[in-house]
Amino acid sequence: MPQPVVGGPPAIINPTEDDSKLAQQMRKERNIMRQKKLESQMRLLDQLTSQLSADINGAGLSDGDVAKRTEQIEKVAKSIRELMIGPLS
Repeated sequence: MPQPVVGGPPAIINPTEDDSKLAQQMRKERNIMRQKKLESQMRLLDQLTSQLSADINGAGLSDGDVAKRTEQIEKVAKSIRELMIGPLS
């Protein structure tokens, strides 16, 4: 077992098992930030899909415009998916 350096920080053998209050607080704060980003991305996805739907129904967009907008929607959806399946560290 590694010995801590005198006067230095304590040695942590497995940081994922560190249940100190500081580590718990940091995990909580990261998860709060992740949740806020998810909410923001979900709102953006809703706006983009609603706008695309309204534009298709009302103004007949060109195929290029539809393709460009669907690419934007796919990128946002992919970022949401990555946030959802990412580690909960």
